[in-house]
Parts: sequence; structure tokens; C-alpha cells
Amino acid sequence: MHLVNHSMGLFDIHWQNAARKWLLAPWNTPVGQMLMLVAVLTHLVNAIWVLARRNMLGIAGWEWRQIVSGLLIPLMLVQHVLATDVLVDRFAVDHDYYSIQLIYWYLAPDKGLWQAVTLLLVWYHGCLGIHYWLRVNRWYQGQQSYWLGVAVFIPVLALAGFIASGRQLVRMLDETLIATIKAKANLTGDYFSAVENYTSYAWIVYAFILLLPLIVRGLNYFWLRQQTVGQLCLANGQNIRLFRNTSLLDTFRQHGIPHAAICGGRGRCTTCRVLITAGEAALAPPNAVEKQALDKISAPAHTRLACQLYPTGTISVQPLLSPDVRASASKRPGGLDGHEREVAILFLDLRDSTRLGEQRLPYDVLFILNQFFAEMTAALHETEGHYAQFAGDGLMALYGLTEEKHMRICRQALKGVALMQEKLKRLNGVLSSELLAPLSCGIGLHFGRVIVGTMGPPAAQIISAIGDDVNIAARLEQQSKVAGYPIIISSAFLSILEIDTHEWASYTMQLKGKTQEITFYGFYEIPESWLLGN
Repeated sequence: MHLVNHSMGLFDIHWQNAARKWLLAPWNTPVGQMLMLVAVLTHLVNAIWVLARRNMLGIAGWEWRQIVSGLLIPLMLVQHVLATDVLVDRFAVDHDYYSIQLIYWYLAPDKGLWQAVTLLLVWYHGCLGIHYWLRVNRWYQGQQSYWLGVAVFIPVLALAGFIASGRQLVRMLDETLIATIKAKANLTGDYFSAVENYTSYAWIVYAFILLLPLIVRGLNYFWLRQQTVGQLCLANGQNIRLFRNTSLLDTFRQHGIPHAAICGGRGRCTTCRVLITAGEAALAPPNAVEKQALDKISAPAHTRLACQLYPTGTISVQPLLSPDVRASASKRPGGLDGHEREVAILFLDLRDSTRLGEQRLPYDVLFILNQFFAEMTAALHETEGHYAQFAGDGLMALYGLTEEKHMRICRQALKGVALMQEKLKRLNGVLSSELLAPLSCGIGLHFGRVIVGTMGPPAAQIISAIGDDVNIAARLEQQSKVAGYPIIISSAFLSILEIDTHEWASYTMQLKGKTQEITFYGFYEIPESWLLGN
């Protein structure tokens, strides 16, 4: 509401000042004041916890930006709070937009610039936290561009209003108006001196508040260094001291030993897993996060996640990466590079390719296959699809590597399937003299969360995807042979487009090792109405 009030300055400083009573009224009530106090204390406690207990090793870049911006906000905002709230009653100050803008644009322009930077910093910090809180929600992922527009529009509008009303006041100023504004607001020398003095005191107190958890952190570190719980024995003969309350992954990092951890050590992947070769009896059983991750990959016995494992005795382990491998190996494309993403997965398979090979000479078959895949790949490129994998007589494609809107991703995938069928029909016409029977293909289409990254041998890297949903898409394509439809689409895919499926017969299949059945639908062609829109 405060920023909306600032934006009113685009019309007139008088409007801006008049709207202040209404827009800021909720925050001047006891409930509003209490909410702001709770917010400040919550952020302060969180900052202390971050400095005292948060593990800073391997922390993501966005988290660093959020932590640093959060720690800077009290430092930059305290003077404004003192000047407009804490000290106003003591010095009988009655601020309005005229007095504030007089200070920021005439009496102390440097403070005006300081406040503008503070506004942007506070807004950036808040938006950063909200974005990474909501980014896992499907509804938000489909609307990120709109929310980004709002996040940029509001502070820009507020700063524009702040600048416009400030410049308007400067044009109006003369000695009489300056004296009038000062007298009405009761801006005295004692008031300005108190603001400066209390700001200095507040900075000192804040510095002590930040320094205290750092001291506690240092003391805790030295205490832990004395609390040796055992040794970590590596395959290359290296022995490392293990300290209490220190994860195995942190132990690797503290000693500069390269170790995979795509998710940053949050237990959301299993790339940091190690094989316990000795000392397993000294380990606590896996926690819920670790157990879920290990169960998902059906990990063999004696396998643990380094990020979730806190040794309490001497152990021997075999890391996923060789202990003496170069650090560059952990950054090699395809080895460990990847991220989670929700995409549309398409599998396509050329039917009766074996029979085609039996009826034609090898070079003729190669010519036909090259023509077929050239057309299919062109259909992908024209509909923003990504060619992700080739397997003899089939391919895998991904939609949504650069697009965030789920509905548009699925719409483009449907357009890709339709275009593939159209191009295949034309190709059959061109190759009619070469074929005993028209070429046909089966297509499976699914939507889900996968790990996308560069994969394959170092000399032939491709961007592809792995995960349960990739396997589901492959199985859907295989169902096209059984169900007799050239196109098989999962219910998960169609639900993104909010398509009513009651008029089509549904089928189910059971995946090996899974209890949940997959519902799908078969089609001879994509309905034209589904291809409309973006």
C-alpha cells in the first residue's frame, strides 16, 4: 500500500498526500503495528539463525542474494523508521509527503537516494523469497511471466511517483513554503540531530546482534573440532577426522574432495550417494528424506546419501566419484549437470522397420529412414520441440525446455504431433514408388517432472531427460501397438489443457514396480479444436 501511495505522485503531490491517510490507515492501527513488529522480529530471528547455524557450504546463488539483501535491509531502513515513526512522538513531528519530500529533495538529497535504493532492495528481497517459495506450485509456474510484470511494475511506478512529486515540490519551493512546511511538521534541529544519533546507535546495536551469532558460530566450530567422533576412511587410503553434527557431504567439502550433489545437498537427488564398506553399525538409520530418495531408486543395501548422513563413528565409504578425481570431473557436462523441470515428453517409433529392412537393400532403408527422421525433426523444430534422443527407429523429444507456461507447452506438443502426421502423409506420397506399404508410426505423449541435463559420452553430449515420467512416456508409445491407436496421450497431459475426456474411452496400464495405474487415451489424430490458442 505504501508503494501504491508513492505512485499517486504521478498525478499530483496533493493527491499523493491526501491518499496517504487512507492507504496507510491499516498499518497505523494496533493490529497493523503488531503485524509489522512480528515481521521484523521474525526476520531478525531468521537472520541470527542463518549466521549462527546455517550451513554455508555449497549454498545456491539465489540464497546468497536473499541472505545478503535481508541482512542489509535493517541497516538501510532503520533511519527512515526512526525519522517517521519512533521519534515523531518525542519531538511532536507531524510528517506528510510535503515534509518527507522536502527532506529528500531539498534538505538532504543523499537521504532521498538512500531511501530509493532501500525501496528497491526491500522489494527485491521480498520478491526473491516469494518466487522461490511458490516456484514448485504448478499454478504459479504457468503464470510466472505475469507475476514478474507485476513485481517490476509496482516499484517502477512507486519510484516514478516519488520522483514526480519530488520534482513538483522543488518547482514550488520558496523561502516561505520551506518555512511553512518545516513549521507544520515541526522539523527542528534537535529532531534531525536525534535521528542521526539514534541511527548511529541502532547501527552499533545491529552490528553487535550480527556479531553475536558469528561468535557463537566460531565457538561452536572450535568446540566441534574438539568433538571427534571417528575417522572417515576413503578408498585411496586417506583418513579424515569426523566431527560431531557434520554431514558426510560437508566433510568432503571441508577437505576439498570433489563429490556430486546436484540438488545442493537437500536430499532431492541421489547423486551424492555412497557405499558404506565398513562401520555401518555406527550410523543412525536413514531419516524420512533419505529413505524416500533411496527407495525411489531401489538403492541396494549399504547405500546412503552423503548429504543426509551424520556419522557418529569411524566408517569407510566408496563415493560416487573417485576420491582422487580432479575437481573438473564434477563439472563435466553430462556427468552431473542437471536440474528438475516439468516438460512434455514425446516418444515416437517407426512401425515395421524390421520388415522394411528385409524388403529393401541397406542403402535404400538408410535413405528412407533419413527422409523419415528429417521430416519428424522438422516438425519438432517448427513447434518448439527439442530432439532429445535417437534409438534406431524411434526418437524422444521434449517440449518446455525454455517455456514456463504448462498449457502452452502441451499445446505446442499437440501441434508437433499433428504436424508429424501431416508430414508423414506427404512423405508417403513422395516415397510411394519406394514403399510396399505406407510408413506409419506410434506416438506416446506425457507431461511430468524430469531431470534435464547434458548426457552421454564427453565427445557427443546431448540435452536429454531422465526420470519416472520419461519411462511412462516410453510405455505409452508401446501401448499404441496394443491399443491400436497411432497416438496415445496420458490423462496427466490432457489435464494440463483442461480437456474434457468423457467422450473418449480411457485405458489403464500398470508400470512394473509401481502401485499407481496410469490412465491414457488413444486417438487416430489430434482434434483441431485442441490446436487452437497458445
